[in-house]
Amino acid sequence: MLIENDLGEFWDGTALTAGTTASEILDLAQARHQVGVGNELWLWLRTNVAAHFTDETTESYLFAFIVDTAEAMATTPRAVIVIADHDGSAIVTADAESTPLKTAGKTIFAGTLPYNANWRYGKWVAILANGTGTASITLDACLLAGPPPANAADSQIYVSNITVPS
Repeated sequence: MLIENDLGEFWDGTALTAGTTASEILDLAQARHQVGVGNELWLWLRTNVAAHFTDETTESYLFAFIVDTAEAMATTPRAVIVIADHDGSAIVTADAESTPLKTAGKTIFAGTLPYNANWRYGKWVAILANGTGTASITLDACLLAGPPPANAADSQIYVSNITVPS
């Protein structure tokens, strides 16, 4: 995934299997230094390969962004973003929140890192519950210096101001 303002990748086409899948751990202090004081860090989580829900009881998903003061993520872990169904339970087929999981390239979450998340390290955690153990969804996630593109057509990869030479 190539994004011009990318500060680091948590996941790049990473497949989820039954249980918990943790992303790469990124140094948020270093990223803040790169973007400068007062600028916000953006998180972007999107579907790379869509989930294939067979029915509501087969697969359910939860996502969380965790921060900690230590790189091992075991000292003072804190979830600052949690993505679940509106009632706090796991996302299943019938939930409105399942829509981005069913379509490749859809954004699951795009937003700034909360101001209270000033811990040093961060990672995404995804839980696939009731799954079969076979990868049913793959994800991309990165840390950005600005908002992600609304869709692929807005990306520099697809749009250019350079004309074709004659």
